[in-house]
Amino acid sequence: MGWGNQFGKIEMKSAEDCKGQTDPQTGSPEAGGAACVRWYAEQVRYRAQFRRLFARQWLLAGSTNFGRAHVVEAYATEAWRTLDGDLFAEDLPDGLEPKAAGLAKGGVNIVYSKSETGGHDAAGNAYQKNVATGYEFYLEIPWEAFPPAPSLEVSDLWLMVDVFGAAPAGKKTGEYATTSAAREWGVPASFNHVKLEAARGFRLSPCEEPLVEQNIYEDQVAAWFFPVRASEKPSWLGTDFIVMNPAGGYDYAPTGVSPEAEAHTHFWKPLDGGAWVCGLRLAVKRGSVTKGFPFFVDEKTLDARVLGDGWLLVRSGPSASMLSVFGSGQCGACTVANVNFYAISPEGEVTPALELSPALGAGAEEPDAVDFTIAPDWKQVTEYDEATPGDDANAQPAWSSTTYCLEGHGFVKCGEEKDVQPPNPPHYREFQGVD
Repeated sequence: MGWGNQFGKIEMKSAEDCKGQTDPQTGSPEAGGAACVRWYAEQVRYRAQFRRLFARQWLLAGSTNFGRAHVVEAYATEAWRTLDGDLFAEDLPDGLEPKAAGLAKGGVNIVYSKSETGGHDAAGNAYQKNVATGYEFYLEIPWEAFPPAPSLEVSDLWLMVDVFGAAPAGKKTGEYATTSAAREWGVPASFNHVKLEAARGFRLSPCEEPLVEQNIYEDQVAAWFFPVRASEKPSWLGTDFIVMNPAGGYDYAPTGVSPEAEAHTHFWKPLDGGAWVCGLRLAVKRGSVTKGFPFFVDEKTLDARVLGDGWLLVRSGPSASMLSVFGSGQCGACTVANVNFYAISPEGEVTPALELSPALGAGAEEPDAVDFTIAPDWKQVTEYDEATPGDDANAQPAWSSTTYCLEGHGFVKCGEEKDVQPPNPPHYREFQGVD
């Protein structure tokens, strides 16, 4: 269990690790330690329910002769209700809410056998009597009702079936049978291992990225996803999530729930010739070449064009980010204006072609406002900067510009001017404090 801040992760193996935790407001070790112990105890309760969101238990009962039976999911759904009603409604991992209601269906049928000693009718004719000897049932669970999966190739399932008979008079339980003699309630590892004859493959996007995401500390961690219904047409998940402890700037005391689920949304854009460019980490699929790169791109501005020699020029931005992902430190929450171009060879090798990232108001070397002009053919990019010259508080701010021209597979500086007029009206008002 634990949490994190801009200085790193704090992890705890037991409530004993709360010793030495001080209250960040008062500096009191007594108050800080007591609050930490309370937080730890809450997480023990929280985790008992959180684990249940990764499994499903279906109850089947009701009509016979294969009529529509009553089917409910009673494991993850009940855990979610407990979290929502009794524990941490304000911190719920919303992306893990079970979407199971009404999706599964099933039926129950009585199995009869013929008895040779059925008796005789009024005319003295012998007849056979139908005797109920058991039940058979079916249960259909569609992919979208499954719990989260940790692999894009789903071939191994852990499944168990328990059958309960009604309790006879005077007893608490009736007859019982299970497919797993080593069963433990709520422990999937004790269930029966079922291997699909043909694995079901899922894909995050057309660029076929692996099921791995980056957290706030830039660690690469395994992700999970919710399966979707099979389709004859290509379909992509678009969303996965990672499980991590809460982390934020200036979080010096325990906060939130441990762990939480952080969703990551993927996006993509088709290109001529059946190619694709994808994000949120840049990835490209062209023919048989599929490559991913360690650059994050912006969904609204992501675009790409094929150059004359077959290279791909990918654009991301202008888009805004913070100087610090934690928003901490001097000007940590200052806005950064990002304009990035990447050149990708037909073999899938990438070269940063242009990387602009002025941090507004972050110091004497940084502008107070910026704007950009990007030529329609992307062969020229101009950055406009507004800054106040020198240390004179009465000096008037002035605009300057720097122009970059595309040469081959990269941009080079090809012009600078002072005392220029920026675009009017502004092209990107969000970088000028203008609503």
